[in-house]
Amino acid sequence: MSGFRERGGAARKLRREARVALLAGRELTAEQRRGAGGEPHLFQVLYLAHCMREKGLFDAIAGVQLANQILAAQGSPVSMRFAGGGHFHDPGGESGV
Repeated sequence: MSGFRERGGAARKLRREARVALLAGRELTAEQRRGAGGEPHLFQVLYLAHCMREKGLFDAIAGVQLANQILAAQGSPVSMRFAGGGHFHDPGGESGV
């Protein structure tokens, strides 16, 4: 079987192995970095929904901020990045009001 599942599975395995190494305090080799692709130290948190408080948009953002504060305080080599997409359901939602 060739296709996305095979290619994607191998890439996910290499990325997981790189993250396990980072979390164990080991430096990645150039080969591990290439295999993991992109930024193995970065966990991306993806939010896809209506952009509104009731759907958890601001809780998700606050959670990523808190996780990054904790990770930094612990000297962790990993961090999180929030990425979101969706429609702002009401105009007040854009400012968090």
